[in-house]
Amino acid sequence: MRQKPGLVFMSNEYLEDLFESHHFNIADLRIQKESAMFRVKESPSLICERHGLQATEDAGEMLQAVLNNDPLYQRQKRRIERMEALLDALTDEESKLVELRYFKRLPWSQVAPEFNLSESGVKKRRREALLNKARRFLLTGK
Repeated sequence: MRQKPGLVFMSNEYLEDLFESHHFNIADLRIQKESAMFRVKESPSLICERHGLQATEDAGEMLQAVLNNDPLYQRQKRRIERMEALLDALTDEESKLVELRYFKRLPWSQVAPEFNLSESGVKKRRREALLNKARRFLLTGK
């Protein structure tokens, strides 16, 4: 019987969710930034008062100050930066697996022929190697 990892947040399911949700996280970050920009343009004095900022004429500076003080935006930004660093650390073959399986959401039966392996071979060996590498990278940064 296989044992679950000690860190539940580093389970295979969690890591696969991270890959699958990466593009959604990027879109969400963009929406958060656009929403903050709208608020800055519509009511700069209210934004300055709420966030304890100095009123400036440059909306870009105010926007940056608002985003720097927004913990949800910063957490999402760090999550995306970590995932981008992980994706940059992958080999071409691993990147292809991530793209086909997690970004394009192809079933294993369509991913396997791309690697000239059986469905079970890709699912077991390549997936496990990729997720182990992702787990190591996210825990150690290497």
